[in-house]
Amino acid sequence: MEILSATEAKANLLNLLEQVNKDHLPRMITSQKGDAVLVSKEDWESLQETLYLQSIPSPREDKI
Repeated sequence: MEILSATEAKANLLNLLEQVNKDHLPRMITSQKGDAVLVSKEDWESLQETLYLQSIPSPREDKI
């Protein structure tokens, strides 16, 4: 995962948005006030759906 300072990310924000949507690789943005990860909307929605689906117990698990 590429790691950038908040200053670098701010200076290259439009390019970063294009990159994460093109290559689907997250970028970590660091600062003294905390860190964050930039991902495309498509990847974020996919992650949310995966987490939701994994939270649903399967019928088999209910009977164990």
